[in-house]
Amino acid sequence: NYEGAPESVTIEIDAGSIIQPYDSENPNTAPQTPTREGYRFAGWDTERNPVLENGYSPTAWPIGEYFQAYYATFGDLSEAKDDHVRPVSDVTLYARWVGKTTISSADELFNMREDLSGWYELTEDVDLTGYAWCPIGTYRSNYEWMNQSWWLEAFRGKFDGAGHTITGLVLDTTEYYDVTLDPENELRNGCAGFFGAAADGAEVCNVTLSNVSVQITGATAYNYIAPLIAFVEGCDITNCHVTGLDYNVTVQDDNTARGMYTSLGGLISGIWDGDITGCSSQGTMRVELTSNKSHMGDNFIGGLVGDGYTVIDNNSADVEITISYRNNCTEPYENPGEIPSGLELVYAVGWQKILAGGLAGQINVATNCVSSGNLTISIESEQDNTALIADPLCGAILTPGEEGMAGSSATGTLEVIE
Repeated sequence: NYEGAPESVTIEIDAGSIIQPYDSENPNTAPQTPTREGYRFAGWDTERNPVLENGYSPTAWPIGEYFQAYYATFGDLSEAKDDHVRPVSDVTLYARWVGKTTISSADELFNMREDLSGWYELTEDVDLTGYAWCPIGTYRSNYEWMNQSWWLEAFRGKFDGAGHTITGLVLDTTEYYDVTLDPENELRNGCAGFFGAAADGAEVCNVTLSNVSVQITGATAYNYIAPLIAFVEGCDITNCHVTGLDYNVTVQDDNTARGMYTSLGGLISGIWDGDITGCSSQGTMRVELTSNKSHMGDNFIGGLVGDGYTVIDNNSADVEITISYRNNCTEPYENPGEIPSGLELVYAVGWQKILAGGLAGQINVATNCVSSGNLTISIESEQDNTALIADPLCGAILTPGEEGMAGSSATGTLEVIE
């Protein structure tokens, strides 16, 4: 759909089946990601020139690198639109292209939300002091899952800070978007960050956030709160830095009967897939957690990442972290029995868990990373049902042994007060 474009390609699949990821030896798989000089590929669409709604195309098809691989593996578990995942009739798809947009002001930064698949580059430092920021993109679920419909309003574009600094970002709530998910059970999530959510091949690179203030009290029971990006699925983050972080977050579970789930990080909060490389965070994090109604949940706190299921490499965190947890529940909870240890505890159900680390609360692999901040945790609990996994480097490394933390180290201290 541009002058000089290669000829179109036809693939054939059984009606109602799932398009498999690109395979060079199989002509009937998803098409290879196309390229065009001077432009960025922004996804496949059933419209030649789609009209965007809330920054995304409602006629876009989820056959990106991350989502398509997911559907090929877990398609039967997906709740995404069947006609987009399992075509039942002939469909013509067009490549959508975006050119580079340069940014030099706070308003231009804010307007990136008008095209969540755009290509943006900073040309000047930008001061957000006094600016009422709203995260770019959001995630519409209370659960971490690869459902394409939950990520429709996530950022999928490219943001290149080109070495510039954004100063004075303020985050003061998790209710930027109306994301009430289950009114009957009072479920909602909250994403707070420069980007609320990023997914499916997004790129964020070469930027510093300086003097960031995160002041959130009474947050919802499902939270992703971090300066740069709240929640990530399939986004590569490279050479991004946070300095002068002043982070104060208070969370309690008064508004849910199903547990407290939080992911709090000094750069990124939750990341399912993608890479974090050459990034850093510096400052202070003070977190207060109070459980009044439930005994179960997962709370991840890390100086760089809250919780992740990916590989992070060559990163550093110098964040002083103070965590206060109070469990006011007086009735015993029907837990599975004795508190398990190690990775068995990470995956156990029924415990109120706190996973904390100077670098990450939980990560799959952390190589060549350094944490130098101190970690102080205080716990008060009416019932003995609170489990703690904490370490000056990472609370939990999901890949055991040397492979999981090769070349990584921590110089900070850990103090637990009970």
